[in-house]
Amino acid sequence: MSRSAWARAFRMTAAAALVAGAATVATPGTASAARQDCESGRNGFVDIAEYQSGATKMSVKLRPGDPSSPGNVTLNVALIEDQQRGFAALIASRAGDEFWMDWTTTYSTSTGNASSWVQCGPFVVGDGGPHTTAAKETNSASTWRFRACGSAAGSNSVVCTGWW
Repeated sequence: MSRSAWARAFRMTAAAALVAGAATVATPGTASAARQDCESGRNGFVDIAEYQSGATKMSVKLRPGDPSSPGNVTLNVALIEDQQRGFAALIASRAGDEFWMDWTTTYSTSTGNASSWVQCGPFVVGDGGPHTTAAKETNSASTWRFRACGSAAGSNSVVCTGWW
């Protein structure tokens, strides 16, 4: 794992303030932190348009302490290529904000967490967006889950939606 990936993993486990509702601080686990793991059809992901719309399942603010500040990371689902797929979107961002989607097949309903996941991103934005990750098909198995995460430019805090 690269130095920046270790730094991100540390930030994810270190502690950002809990945000009310579905938001959570990222928890320990093993993540594959490479954009190429979800681009160009890898691991069953499909590339989608930056302006892809979908039904929002969960959302979290990048700057929870500043309600007037831009930056919402959302976890969405949409019918893409005749299949329901999940993806993360970053809306009303600032240059330098980062976002990604985690996908797991090891979610535990008893602990409410996953032991490992593929991290689709991080993607660093240069403008207000919206921006999306690649999309992954959904599955009804209780261990198959998604969450969307992000980090505001210049911040060491990471915020994530809950696992959906």
